[in-house]
Amino acid sequence: MTAGEARQLLEDMVDQEQSLVNRINAISRQMSQAPKVLLDELDQQSRHHAKQLMDIVSALKSWPTIKMVGEKAVQAAWLISQHAVMMTGIRETICDLMKTAADQGNIPGWHFPFYYDRVQQLQGKPQKFGTQMMMHSHGYPVPYDLEDHMMVDQWRAQYGLPSLQEALKQLIDVVGLVPDEESTQYDMYVGKVGNTNTAI
Repeated sequence: MTAGEARQLLEDMVDQEQSLVNRINAISRQMSQAPKVLLDELDQQSRHHAKQLMDIVSALKSWPTIKMVGEKAVQAAWLISQHAVMMTGIRETICDLMKTAADQGNIPGWHFPFYYDRVQQLQGKPQKFGTQMMMHSHGYPVPYDLEDHMMVDQWRAQYGLPSLQEALKQLIDVVGLVPDEESTQYDMYVGKVGNTNTAI
């Protein structure tokens, strides 16, 4: 498989997945839930694409990089990997390959921390980079358990991510959350969650 063929295959796979997801979402809005047959189809498609992704990795002898396949296909590989994260037989390999590519600057740095933390979360382990969030009882996003809240910002910076405090502020602003009367003040809240995982 050439790099050009890998690029086309990655882009095609994401287009196929997005088309099916759009169908599921459209039906869900009408019926409140998607038919099981479509959800099963999505699961089968995701597993097939994950295997194709590993075929591409084998052919390229590395994780797909921007130089090899271009930015769009690199993003496609990351999106496909999000489904492959459920496949225990390959997610550790993906994690190692993605870390190498990110450390060498061959893919966007943030790809690896988001993938790594999701794998950790699925294994019931603390996350390292604070990318995986849950909703606080007051309606705020807060990070799942952290491996080391004193080191998290240093680890995030290695991959071009802002501090956890800044990320939380950005997320709260994006979703338009407003502190309620029972919660602590905005800056106090973000400061507390950004510096310790005891607020979860």
